[in-house]
Amino acid sequence: MAKTKLILGFIAGVSAGAIAGILLAPDSGGMTRKKIIDKSCDLTSAVKDSITGLLNKLQKGVEEEMQSSPLPRAGEEKIRQVMHNVKENLS
Repeated sequence: MAKTKLILGFIAGVSAGAIAGILLAPDSGGMTRKKIIDKSCDLTSAVKDSITGLLNKLQKGVEEEMQSSPLPRAGEEKIRQVMHNVKENLS
């Protein structure tokens, strides 16, 4: 949990600094808007990558737990379905 907060704090700080730098730069309005769009796309990509990494860790932990103490088959299938849906929605 602490790593997640650290990552999100880092991403928020970087994006705030980038936006401030862009807004204070002496570029034209069109160039500034393009830079903001580019940075927001980079931020979106970074957040998706972070969430995907966390989901992969979660999936690995669930699979390890299922090997050590088997869940009923219906519960196991439901977990896999939910993980698949979350990953699909991130794409």
